[in-house]
Amino acid sequence: MAKNLLPLKEQSITEVYNGNKVTYEVPIYQRNYAWEEDEITALIQDVYDAYLQNRNVISKSTYFIGTLVSYHKGDQVYEVIDGQQRLTTINLVLSALKLPSQNKLTYRARKRSNETIKSIPDFNVDEKDTGIINGYHYALSAIDKIVPEKDRESFKEYFQENVHLIHYNVPKDVDLNHYFEIMNSRGEQLEKHEIIKARLIEKLNEEDKVKFSQLWENCSEMSVYIQQRYKQEAVFGKTHCDFIVSNFDALPKIDASSGKKSIIDLVNGKVADNLKANEEKLDSFQPILDFSNLLLIVLKLIRIKEQNFNASDFTLDDKELIREFDKLKEENIPVDEEFVKTFGFHLLKAKFYLDNYIVHHSVENDTIESNPWKLQFWQKEGKNEYLKILMEKVKFNINWYSYFLCLKSHSPQDKGKITCFIVCCICLTKALILASTINL
Repeated sequence: MAKNLLPLKEQSITEVYNGNKVTYEVPIYQRNYAWEEDEITALIQDVYDAYLQNRNVISKSTYFIGTLVSYHKGDQVYEVIDGQQRLTTINLVLSALKLPSQNKLTYRARKRSNETIKSIPDFNVDEKDTGIINGYHYALSAIDKIVPEKDRESFKEYFQENVHLIHYNVPKDVDLNHYFEIMNSRGEQLEKHEIIKARLIEKLNEEDKVKFSQLWENCSEMSVYIQQRYKQEAVFGKTHCDFIVSNFDALPKIDASSGKKSIIDLVNGKVADNLKANEEKLDSFQPILDFSNLLLIVLKLIRIKEQNFNASDFTLDDKELIREFDKLKEENIPVDEEFVKTFGFHLLKAKFYLDNYIVHHSVENDTIESNPWKLQFWQKEGKNEYLKILMEKVKFNINWYSYFLCLKSHSPQDKGKITCFIVCCICLTKALILASTINL
């Protein structure tokens, strides 16, 4: 596993347990294996359900089962910092399916656990780890109940090749002392958009990885005006209210060589902006959509120019985020360096228009005297930065007539069964698409 600036990698079960010959070592401070029958059965049921959905598909989609965080101790030994329960369960399922595993899973200073896992399936040892023994039998039972014999071989293949996890390989220059505090505060599992980020960023060189990571993190702050994150004139001009940058390569370079990377930087992906904790208070608002849905809109914008693209088959549902990106591979759309840079550029552009040209809800209370729904843009005059009402701006960058046509054509009268709230969301999405594609 190469040491990267952003040390995370998507790996299949085959790559985890039958890739480069490695040893995973569970340290003494980790708790004993504790997954019960319900948890193991649920995992196998979920994987089998995903298998059924892909059984008749040539290019099968990926099923993610979480994260693994490790620290390379040298000599191909990786200390498991987080994810050992999942890693052990995978080992037990592989054994229950009678699948080989060349990579070792060991437990430091736990002879009982080591001897037990090495003695699968007979467990002919004096000292036994009952948690591991029970887990193996739970896996056997769940497979027998859930996976029919006729599906067993193809299920094995799906489990090994299409069940993936995200592996963080923490570099040696990272302070691990605060790791568990950070993981507890953010939750153990990666969000779907973080998985997409990991997939895309691996296509870039080290310098562009830093630039893309900052862009991604800045855009993911859906309640903050994007101009408050990019202060450079090369991006939004002297007044910070014009989209000037022409492509991804034109974004300012970032020096990520100074300073020691913290575990927060790596877990949260924030490698280029370590001053946020000390910065001035930012203006914020209540976003009308979340980051995953913004990613879907940008992906649709990019794909809509494809000759055979069927827009009606594209699902604008955050639950389908990974699935929509999986379709790129299925439809032979190359996800290469050029694609990633194009996606990043349009993500930034869409966020700019969303923040500055689409109505959103301010953080103030909704009262008779105050209407919290605002149509404002961010502007800089001299050393001062502040919000202005959009109608005060002389030069318009959006075809507002088309926007209001959207409102008219999707009125509640035309769509009686659609609530006014849904209608407004559709119209705002169309306005965002219009804004993101217009030539300035």
